[in-house]
Parts: sequence; C-alpha cells; structure tokens
Amino acid sequence: MKILCVVILTIFIALYSAAEELSLVVTGDIMLGRYIDLDYEQNKSDPFEKISAILSNSDITLGNLECSLARDPKKLKPVLTGYVFRSDEAYGKLLKGAKFDSLTIANNHALGGGNTAVFKTIEVLDGMGIVHFGGGANLAEAKKYKIIERKGVRVGFLGTTMECPDTYPAGENSPGVYKCSEVSIIEDIKEAKKYCDLLVVSIHWGKEKTLELTPVQIRLARKMIEEGADAVIGNHPHVIQGFELYKGKFIVYSLGNLVFDNLNKSANTDKGVILRLSYESLSKELKTVEAYPVILKYKKFYPVPADKTEKKVISALITEASKIADKNLNIMKILVIK
Repeated sequence: MKILCVVILTIFIALYSAAEELSLVVTGDIMLGRYIDLDYEQNKSDPFEKISAILSNSDITLGNLECSLARDPKKLKPVLTGYVFRSDEAYGKLLKGAKFDSLTIANNHALGGGNTAVFKTIEVLDGMGIVHFGGGANLAEAKKYKIIERKGVRVGFLGTTMECPDTYPAGENSPGVYKCSEVSIIEDIKEAKKYCDLLVVSIHWGKEKTLELTPVQIRLARKMIEEGADAVIGNHPHVIQGFELYKGKFIVYSLGNLVFDNLNKSANTDKGVILRLSYESLSKELKTVEAYPVILKYKKFYPVPADKTEKKVISALITEASKIADKNLNIMKILVIK
C-alpha cells in the first residue's frame, strides 16, 4: 500500500510539474543617463511606473542596462551632452522595485564615466540583489555566466557585446565588458550549457536605427542556438528588429528601446516591445511568446503600453522586420501580440 501511495504521489508531482510554466520577461535598452538622469534629480520620476504590471508578471525579468549606476549626486551633476551615460546610483532601487531580477551590462554604454564605473555599478546591483553579467574586474569575470533557479529550472544568463565604440572591453587584468568574437561566444555557450537547463544569451550587436540585419547577426544567432542557447536576445539598434523561431528556439534581433531620451518618432526609436517567454518547466520547451508593444512618451522618455492604433503600427513593424530572417513567419505559431 505504501509503495502504491509513493507511486501515485510521484505521478501526481510529475503531472503537476509538466503543467507548470516558467516565464521569462525580456526588455529593450534601458538608458537612465543624460536628460532622464536630470529628470530624476529634479522630479524623482520612476521610468517604469506605467509598465510595472508587465515587468512583475514573470518568474524572471531581464533587461539591458545601457548606462552605469555611478553618479554620486552629492559630487556630480548629470551629463547632458555626448554619450557618457552615467546615472544616479539611486536608480538601483527603482530597478529593483520594477522587479528586474537580472541585467546585462555587456554593451557600449555600460561604463559611462570610465571603465572603473563598472565597480560602482556592480556594487549597486549587488546591494539590490540583482543578478548581473557581461562585465567585471577582468575578462574572466566579465565572461562568467550567471544562474537563477526558479520552479526547479536552472536558467543560465550569458552577456556579451560585439559593439564597443564608446566603452571598454575587459582585459586579462583590466575592468570592462565582455567583447566577444564569433568563436569565443560559441565556446562560452558550450561551457555554460553544462550547468543549466535553459540558457539565455544577451548580445549587443547590429546596425542602429534600421530593420536591416547584418549577415553576422543571422548566421551567429542560428549558430548559438545550434550550440546550446535556448534563447538569443539582441539589443543595440534602438529600434525593433525581427524575431525568429529556429529549431523551436526563439531569437530576438532587437527589442528597441525601453527607456531612452532624444527619441525620433519617424526613426521608430520611440517604440519597443516587452516579451514574455513561457517554458514548460519539465520539458523545457518554449510554449508561447507574448509581445507587449510600448511607446516611449510618458514624460517624454518613459514607456507606456501602446494604445490600439500604436499597437497596429508596432505589430506591422514586427511582421515586416521578422520576414527578413524568418520568411515563412514561423514565429506566428507561438507569438501573441497583447
């Protein structure tokens, strides 16, 4: 009788686990410097106020932090010109409050204020309990993958950039971000996948302000999937680029902006998408992808859910952009525009 009860309980647990889903929310570029930093200093505005419900409705939320958190407001004023994206340390609390569990700092603006700014940014994120990856005191630290476990699933995160014009690539003994080659990122994926059930690769790449994809993006994205990545999340172009369903795995070439200033409506830099990827926790299969279009217009810079008309525009952009890599639009099998 005891044996029968154990068997029944085991079957029940297995069925429950199979039905359970693990959700991952991913966002576009988060830039909190320049005029956004000035707005915080003057008004204490929360950039994530209007989208908090979307960000928090997940097991893990991932963003691309395209600035440093290294400005001490008692010593420094916001930098309003150029591309030094150094923001107030206090943004750490807002990122935590917005339910960001993980942030990549592998991009071309994460070290606004100099390569040593990485130390302060890491200190702030560690203090908030936010997992970060893609940058560090040296190359080994910058390349290191991080793991977050939810619902019995070990989700690995690996962050890298192929664009470093305004920041510092980490060296063997110098701080910075992880600038990869096509060869090195594949080696990193193979190693990281040994220790996790799902592996998410966040990569900074591509051309800015265009739907056009480079040959490297398409080739490398597919290669990363083939070698063990379960999702590839691209950023940097500041506009929505295409999505692709490849071998049952999801590729995002760019999600556009989440928070940014100096926006251009005609160039579509005022538009972005928040995605929720849902995986079956037992099989680790991707079941659905929900897309939440946003417009950066609240207080000029901050995202709000798109209205009916704006949603149609962004949906058309997603379709047009996705046809470049996914000609048959296989993504529509699992993509739902919310």
